Amino acid sequence: MSGLRTIFVVVAIASVATKPSACEICDLELTMRVHSDRIVFGDPLYVEVAVVNRGEHPVSLPPPDLVFGTLSFSVSDVTGSFSCRTPVGSGVVGLLGVRLLKPRQRLTLYCSFAMPKFEDFDEPLFWKPLQRGGSVVVRAEYMPWFWQALREEAGAVRPEEDGTKRQVNYWKLFLSAGQYVRLEPRPQSELRVMRAWKKKRFSREAYRQPRGLIHFGWPLGPELPGAIPNRLELENFARQAKLSGELGDWLQVHRLLQDVYSAEPVARQEANRRLVEWLTKEPDFIRFFGVSDGCVPSLTAGRGMRETLEKWGDPAAHEYIFLLADGQTFARVHYDADLKCQVLARELHTVAISHQQVMGSTAEALRKLIRSPDETTPCADSVR
Repeated sequence: MSGLRTIFVVVAIASVATKPSACEICDLELTMRVHSDRIVFGDPLYVEVAVVNRGEHPVSLPPPDLVFGTLSFSVSDVTGSFSCRTPVGSGVVGLLGVRLLKPRQRLTLYCSFAMPKFEDFDEPLFWKPLQRGGSVVVRAEYMPWFWQALREEAGAVRPEEDGTKRQVNYWKLFLSAGQYVRLEPRPQSELRVMRAWKKKRFSREAYRQPRGLIHFGWPLGPELPGAIPNRLELENFARQAKLSGELGDWLQVHRLLQDVYSAEPVARQEANRRLVEWLTKEPDFIRFFGVSDGCVPSLTAGRGMRETLEKWGDPAAHEYIFLLADGQTFARVHYDADLKCQVLARELHTVAISHQQVMGSTAEALRKLIRSPDETTPCADSVR
């Protein structure tokens, strides 16, 4: 996943060159949901983006896609003075294709992106000040192009000086409503380990050891710092860094998927079960913000206290009580565990089907977790 790297001063977004007749042709709405309104600095944010046709006529348009550049995300400070955004992808939009979006139908994409990726932790203008914590506003940006055929059907043609008519392709920018996300500081102990691993150099022999999925690359989710050459070093990194927040969860998912890939065929079903079980669990309110059990002896020793705190969670309302990194402060957090599961299940499914010969049963197990956001609407993600 590409990181958040381009920094710029926010200007009037309406200055993007668009054709005003776009709104006359289609009445699209862009919505965005995030899995949590509080994460640790450097965590991935799990997101659902939907393009909904609120008009009365069908619309042909490309689906939201990070790789092909029709979808990106902007992250700004609460004043709106400064912002950064995800890169717009490859820009090879001509290869993406289009979908027909009927009235009241929607195209939906589930994805994740780092806030920020490791190589941008110390970027001085925007991200470095947020290492100490702060609030940001996240918006989805969808920029599709519109086809000549659609414009002709709608009568949206522009007379030329010679009296002929010509259809014009054009772009239109749609913005979602902003979502406020609080960034908690990542413990300095974790930052020190991550920076140390970024500088590590391994012998050639280390890269000849069994790599598992590392050998084939990990195209989704946050990137680990440095070059981790094999599964043994992956375990060493996990043990030393003890990453908190969603980044720690993502690392655990990586290890579980490695276990599936490396398992003998007779043991793979059990490895699949452990992976699916982990994906469907409710969040751990103690571990989530990096507080180890040893830092909170009163909670670990008193079973009754732990059970009481766990009952404060309300999965139906997506609200939980989380313990912050100081080991003393509790905060009520919106946290959609199901949305996180849907994103991860799709991303892991993509990895599994790319190694179908080994992980065919894994792909099937993950597929059972994935559901359409609306069974009557098309879905724009990689799972059909």
